[in-house]
Amino acid sequence: MADPRMQLLKKGWYWEVQPAKYILEQYQSNTVSLWCPSPKCVGRGKSKFNKDSNGTGGNRHAEFRCAKCGTKFRVEAFFVDILNGDIRDLPEPTNWESLLPETAPSGPAPTPAPSPPPASTPALIRRTESKFPPRLRISSRPPSDDDSDFIPISRMKTIRPRHISGHPSLAAAASSSKRSSTASSSSSKRRPSSAAAAVTAAVPSSSSSKPSSSSHTNKRKRDEGQSASSKALDQTTFFRVLKKHKEDVERTCRVALDKLEEENKLLKHYMFVQNDKYRQLEGKMNDITSYLRRVVQTDPSPADSNNTLVQFSGSSTDTMSSDMILDPPYPILSTQPREIFGSLPFEVDLSVYAESTLVPGRIPGLPTAPSFGPFSVASSVSSSPSAPAPAPILAPSLPPPHPSSSRPTIHQLAVSQNKSGSITEYTKISDALKILTGKKYPPGTLPSEIKHGVHRVFIKGLRKTSVSVARKYLGDLSFSNSKILNIRFIAQNTAELTVTGDYIESFLSRVSNLTVFTLLKKFNPSLPLDKNCPPAT
Repeated sequence: MADPRMQLLKKGWYWEVQPAKYILEQYQSNTVSLWCPSPKCVGRGKSKFNKDSNGTGGNRHAEFRCAKCGTKFRVEAFFVDILNGDIRDLPEPTNWESLLPETAPSGPAPTPAPSPPPASTPALIRRTESKFPPRLRISSRPPSDDDSDFIPISRMKTIRPRHISGHPSLAAAASSSKRSSTASSSSSKRRPSSAAAAVTAAVPSSSSSKPSSSSHTNKRKRDEGQSASSKALDQTTFFRVLKKHKEDVERTCRVALDKLEEENKLLKHYMFVQNDKYRQLEGKMNDITSYLRRVVQTDPSPADSNNTLVQFSGSSTDTMSSDMILDPPYPILSTQPREIFGSLPFEVDLSVYAESTLVPGRIPGLPTAPSFGPFSVASSVSSSPSAPAPAPILAPSLPPPHPSSSRPTIHQLAVSQNKSGSITEYTKISDALKILTGKKYPPGTLPSEIKHGVHRVFIKGLRKTSVSVARKYLGDLSFSNSKILNIRFIAQNTAELTVTGDYIESFLSRVSNLTVFTLLKKFNPSLPLDKNCPPAT
């Protein structure tokens, strides 16, 4: 049951007793970063500690609690392990009773007690006599820190007769006191202090305890010298110091690493920009080369004025004579229709190509040989080898792409609005104009393609693999997988792709740029290509 006097104490009284009060003052005046030695908190850096307590009633005591891991420490352990203090510097402990307020007596002043009668009266002597021997009382100087061997005085046990059996001098004193008490019972009543005199004579004096006191003092000085010269380093302190040095090294190297990362990012960005420009230049050069090769073919296809898909044979990729392609004297990369193809060794009437002539990467409709005016493929082939080659026209005067009275085509608007000059932006602008103006996409050739608005494209050179792998790497080649509805491998090296109608032109343009693939004519994949093939095959 709690003592009712504890109600007089204020809240947090356990921080007012010693040594909690002294340790709290040391913690508040501390300016060095503190570390929690708990295994749960190792590696989290410096920590702060809050005031806490434990226990109930008079057993309640103060504790420190780590703000990070919540581990509690008794104030003595906190002072030694965390504040790195010496336990010998702590004051004497006190309890809650020392905090009780002093109550002044409310009644009248107490009267002085009468003086005791003299000790020589026979009645008092008779009253103090007892059949038990008197208790042994040793009168000596209070023990010091040297005599107690670092044990606080308050924690030392009181010496009683049952505890002195091991000491020879004290045992002799006890036996002599017993004999004297026996003798005093039979002796005269006027000699009651003979036992006390015998005990006083038997107890060793303070001079006899000097050698042991000096030995303790020398041992204490020797221990202090050793601790000052070589302080023990525990595992927790070692890892804390190691972590501090590691953080210093990382902080020093972080600046150099950040600088290298920034330079790496700038270098990668520069490489990506240069690669993008290179791909654009390569695509435009492929478009020009493909156009020039198709112009000089022996069997041109009819013009496609309705911007529909033109079927062509594999002979369109045949090589042409190197003297038919001349390097232009000025840059050919431009967004103007007149400058897309640079300097040509002949004049071409671009008005016959209608809307789909200058689409980047698209297969244009080609007119017949006589429609090229003064230049004829047949006449150039049949001419004698000794005939001089026609002189290149350095500044060709091409006719206007359309009469001044007619409206500009979608292609011309897309080229004029293409600010970056990229094929992607051209395709977006062209598709937007076609949708807003109600332009219909070219339908397929089969009834099912016309019904669903899709196209089936057969590509040779696409090796058989899983559809997911094919889609992944087609996406890496800038193909739009969302526009490719289906991929089916009909042979070990041939695939059938189903493409939406609004993506067929860009798809064919991209495939024609990649010369490793070959576009095949449409056929029924359910029927064998070889009519003499056995049914088992």
